[in-house]
Amino acid sequence: MLEFHKAKPIKRLAAYLIDLILLVAITAGAWMAIYSATDYSHYDEQFRGYIDQYAQKHGVDLNITNDEIQNYPEDVQEKYNQALLDLNDDPQAMAAYAQKAKIDLLSAMVSFFAAYVILEVMIPLILKNGQTVGKKIMGLCVMHKYHVRVGVMQIIYRAVLGKYFIETLIPVALLILKNYGVLGTTASLVLSAIAMTQGFIVLMSQANCGIHDKLFKTVVADFNKQHIFDTWDDRFDFEEAYEAEMAKREARYGG
Repeated sequence: MLEFHKAKPIKRLAAYLIDLILLVAITAGAWMAIYSATDYSHYDEQFRGYIDQYAQKHGVDLNITNDEIQNYPEDVQEKYNQALLDLNDDPQAMAAYAQKAKIDLLSAMVSFFAAYVILEVMIPLILKNGQTVGKKIMGLCVMHKYHVRVGVMQIIYRAVLGKYFIETLIPVALLILKNYGVLGTTASLVLSAIAMTQGFIVLMSQANCGIHDKLFKTVVADFNKQHIFDTWDDRFDFEEAYEAEMAKREARYGG
């Protein structure tokens, strides 16, 4: 009855890369601003000072990884482990370390949120049809899967709950916590689950949509070819007219 004009993969990829560049630029700028406002460099230098202190005390390099230390002699490994124990037992060192982790988490939350609000909410509301800068350039749009124009709340939910929270903030927060040693295997398992879910949905759905589209019933279409109803009433009127026409044809030509 209504044809869905799926966006070509090359156009979607190009639009995605354009939006990704903008997302990274805004996020990086906001992240650096938060670093400056929270004096992140102070805590970073403070913690590095403690690392140097215990490294010199035990005569080892604490900047090497746990995997790399396995290739060293046992006596060096013992010194390395003892230096780490002393570092972890130092409350001031751990306070600086914890403050760094908190600032990184805060930076991730705020900077990505700002970027998504600008790129995935404000701009699509201005350009209409759910179009980001990348989609506008490539002639794509976002619509409800039943061919109705996306509404304000649908755009907000799709961007904030789908793209920002589920697809970006959770993975980034897990990576940060894993980097700081707060989470280990759990972070890897959750990250793998999100990645596999995203890949499965993209591959199996007709419109090759992601989690954010699946949750909020949206699809990316070729804007120049796709018919989009302005309102649900327009959609219902079309269906009624279509059914009436089919009934007339059936009566005329027989079932």
